[in-house]
Amino acid sequence: MATLAVQPEETRTGLFDALRIMRNLWMRCGPRYALLWLLQGTLCRALSLRVLHICIHEAGPAVGGEQCLPSGYELRLATPEELARGVPDDPSYPDPATLRRYLAAGDLMIAVFHGGRIVSYGWCSSGPAAIGGGLTLRFSPRFLYGHRAYTSHRHRGKGLHAAIIAYSRHVAAQRGQSIVAYVDANNHRSLISESRIGPIRSGLVVVSLRSERLRYWASGLCRQAGLVVSKVAKP
Repeated sequence: MATLAVQPEETRTGLFDALRIMRNLWMRCGPRYALLWLLQGTLCRALSLRVLHICIHEAGPAVGGEQCLPSGYELRLATPEELARGVPDDPSYPDPATLRRYLAAGDLMIAVFHGGRIVSYGWCSSGPAAIGGGLTLRFSPRFLYGHRAYTSHRHRGKGLHAAIIAYSRHVAAQRGQSIVAYVDANNHRSLISESRIGPIRSGLVVVSLRSERLRYWASGLCRQAGLVVSKVAKP
């Protein structure tokens, strides 16, 4: 739990901010992540390539989860009733029909609560999930896949997303699985959240967006995780 995974960032970045982001990524995640962040926003954009980090977290205890939350926050699995209330300021929150589909498939939401409301979350699934751009990722059954993460604006910068990632390892361990998530190479905030859990263990996927025919390259670690990229079937 891209991140628990997370959609690519589309905003333009000024030179000063770009240098700051690269410095943070270089120091926290390593040079590969900093350079790929730069390439995703320049060369890869020009070549119509989408670069994904596939991050793998081995199952483990809930260390670094709720223990790291600021006072007043609670971390746990959300109930169907709490899911139905929605999340403040999240424009992409699933509609009721999508929520019912997630629950019917056995998906779980790991959520941080404040004042009785969900303010940060990450979904976990054992099945394939759409990642935007008409693409779907699927992994081996030994992995619990983290996707659709979000934190309300006024609660950002408090380590909530990192706490969810850490707790998801505990949830996966109870199911006999490990956590896997994707993060777009230009999503520096989620990459830094991943780094707070410990050294990032990740593979790479490069997807060509130039033609109707799906073309992609996956590193060895991704293939070991049973990764398959496919296009969402058109209705």
